[in-house]
Parts: sequence; structure tokens; C-alpha cells
Amino acid sequence: MTPLANRRELAWGAGILLSLAALALLPLATRRDDVLNFVFLILLSITLAESWNMLAGYVGQVNLGHAAFFGLGALVARTLWSLGTPILLAMLAGAAAAAVFALPIGAAAFRLRGAYFAVGTLALGEILRTTVANVLPEISTLPTADIGTYRLSHR
Repeated sequence: MTPLANRRELAWGAGILLSLAALALLPLATRRDDVLNFVFLILLSITLAESWNMLAGYVGQVNLGHAAFFGLGALVARTLWSLGTPILLAMLAGAAAAAVFALPIGAAAFRLRGAYFAVGTLALGEILRTTVANVLPEISTLPTADIGTYRLSHR
């Protein structure tokens, strides 16, 4: 490697480490829930976008089922957290549940190519959404709106 390329890689590595340190210290710098929620949603969106980028960009397969795995992990994490599990442990369990669910599905889905893969993964997302909506309707439906008072939720 040339010295310039080596310096460029060191600069990238230092930038990534500084960014991670800033994110780790963010809860100490601000106690506002809306700021932390916003940053957390951005990080979740980046994670979802990067997973799609890896599959579509590097492998060349268009996967429309990412939302199914993402939603399953979020559902497991939310359920465990509402039962009193610490949030970090609940998030790790949600990620593990999504990974365990993805292994057999991925093994079967990666045998498909092109449009068949895209349609198969889209069907997976819809099957999971419909299953959750039918099995757990209390957490998968929106609250009914009251048109007379213009309330959108029951809070």
C-alpha cells in the first residue's frame, strides 16, 4: 500500500471509532427522550438499509422480506421488554429470534433466483404479517379513530 492509501484507511478507521464513541456517549450528553428516540430510529433504519444493500448490492438478489425479519425481531424484543426484561437483553433476544427464523427460510429462499426470489421474499413478509395480525390482533392493529373528537389514539 502507498503511504497515502494507508493514511486514508487510518482516517476512515479513526472516523468510525469517533462516531461510535459519540453515539455511545450520547445518552450521557442528552436526557431528552425525543432526541434519543430519533437517533435510535435512524440507527435502526441504517441497519435495515445496510442489510438490504449487502444483499442487493453485493449479491445481486432483490430481497423484499427484510421487513419480515426486522418486524419479527422487533416484536420479540417488544414483548420481552414489556414483560420486564432489560432492553438490551430484549433487543439481543429479538435479533437472535429473527436470525433463528431466517436460517431455514434463507436456506430455502436462496435456491430461488431473480424475480422468483423477490416474489418469494415478498410472500414471506405478507405471510408473517397476516399470521401476526390473526394470532396477536391486540398488538398488530391500529386503534380506531373517533371522528367526532378527532382523536387518533386512546391516550
